[in-house]
Amino acid sequence: MEMIITGHSHCFSMGVNPTGELRLEPIQNDVPGVYGVMGAWNGTRDDAYWQFVAKHAKDKYIIISWAGNQHNSGFIFSNEESFDFVLNNNERTTITEGRTLVPKSVLVEHFKASLGGLHHVIDILKKGNPKEILLLETPRPKGDGEFILPFIKSSQHFIELAQKLNIEIDSLKISSLSFRLKLWQVIQELVANIAKEANIQYISVPEEFQSSEGGLKKEFWANDVTHANSLYGKAVVKYLGNTLCNKGAIE
Repeated sequence: MEMIITGHSHCFSMGVNPTGELRLEPIQNDVPGVYGVMGAWNGTRDDAYWQFVAKHAKDKYIIISWAGNQHNSGFIFSNEESFDFVLNNNERTTITEGRTLVPKSVLVEHFKASLGGLHHVIDILKKGNPKEILLLETPRPKGDGEFILPFIKSSQHFIELAQKLNIEIDSLKISSLSFRLKLWQVIQELVANIAKEANIQYISVPEEFQSSEGGLKKEFWANDVTHANSLYGKAVVKYLGNTLCNKGAIE
C-alpha cells in the first residue's frame, strides 16, 4: 500500500514540508509507504501542483486535505456572531436566543466559492489512474478563545480583517466554539457532497480526536489560530493506514 498526502495547509501536520521545490518524498512515521508532495506552497495550490500529483498517482491512494480554515477567516470575531441557523432539520439544534435566524442555504452559498476548484482538481487526479482518491476531514475548530487571541493579534491577515470590520485590536473577542463548529460542519457537509458527486470517498477522523464540546482536542492544537499539530498528523496518518488496510489495501 502506498499513499500520497496532498493539499492545502492542514496537510503540513501530517509531515508535508511546504518549503522548497515541488517534489515527492517519503514521510517519516509509523506507517510505511506514505509520501508527501512537498514544496510549492504560496498560500494555495495551482494546476501545476495537481498535475505533478497526477504524474505520481498511478495505483496509489491519494489523500486530499482541502482548505478547512473558512470558519475562521470569515467568522472568528465575536462581533460576527450575530446570527444563527438550523444545521440539519432532522437533528436537534440549539439556537441562541436573540440572534437573527438565517437559512442554512445562505451559509452553503457563502462557502461554496472556497470549494469551487475541487471538482477540477479531482478530474486532474483521476487522469493519473490512482488506486483511489480520498477527501480528508479537516481539523475541527479550537475551543479556547484566550489561547487563540494572541495569535490573532499577531497575524497581519486578522489585523487587517479587524480593521475592515472597524474592530479595535485591543478589544477583540473570539466567537464561540459552538458557532464556529456549526460553520465547520457546513463546510464538511459540502466537501462530503463533492466526494459523493465525484464518486470518491470522504474520510472523517475518529471521535476520540474531539473534545467533550465537539472541537479539536487540546493535545492536538498547533500554536496558531486554526491548525493541528504533528501529534494530530501522525494519528491521522495512522488512522488512514488502518482504514485502507481494513479495506483490503494490503493483505
